[in-house]
Amino acid sequence: MTNYGSVFKLSPSGRGWKLTTIHFFSGPDGGNPMSLFRDSKGNLYGSTGGGRKYGYGTVYKLSPSGKGWTLTTLYSFTGGADGSLPYGPVLYKNGMIYGTTLYGGAYKNFGAVYQLKYSNGAWQESVLYSFTGGTDGSYPCCGVVMDAKGNLYGTTEGDTIFKLTNSGGQWTESTAFSFNGADGSDPYSRLVWDGRGNLYGTTSYGGNYCGDGGCGTIFKFTP
Repeated sequence: MTNYGSVFKLSPSGRGWKLTTIHFFSGPDGGNPMSLFRDSKGNLYGSTGGGRKYGYGTVYKLSPSGKGWTLTTLYSFTGGADGSLPYGPVLYKNGMIYGTTLYGGAYKNFGAVYQLKYSNGAWQESVLYSFTGGTDGSYPCCGVVMDAKGNLYGTTEGDTIFKLTNSGGQWTESTAFSFNGADGSDPYSRLVWDGRGNLYGTTSYGGNYCGDGGCGTIFKFTP
């Protein structure tokens, strides 16, 4: 038993539920695990906020193995330009992994969007965009989602919804929306698609209630 977090499964059992622990993190293999992504083969992908080699977070894979699970660390962040603290879920798409780091990046620790690609027997990390802390936002918290054209969307604690447009492998960032407080503030949530191309999410603060700070909002974003 450790205090670094775990990955678990809940299965229906009679009139209740049965909890099965898939993996206990020990610290060196990561800690503070975030949300999971499951591929078509039953493998689980996720990120941790610490541990492994440099202490700035990891991306890992859990694979079914006999009656148990095997954890493989795919990448350990160094805390520099490659990013630091990959809080938020990862996205596994077309054999590649996408996610966000809360800190790190090329500009004053404002965070980054990264991609992991398997090449030459190992997972190679590349930064798709480093936030500047200006109108583009800062501290991307909650992973990304991908549209049918391969573009990425996500949120930042700097009150923006951002879009990364993929054109022949080159990524260009644009601010899709900026919150003003009345419509929400601090969109600390992952975006969710519906079947018509709209995005949904939540903000931790803002809105019309609870005084100046606001109690938060639920929003729909229509491109």
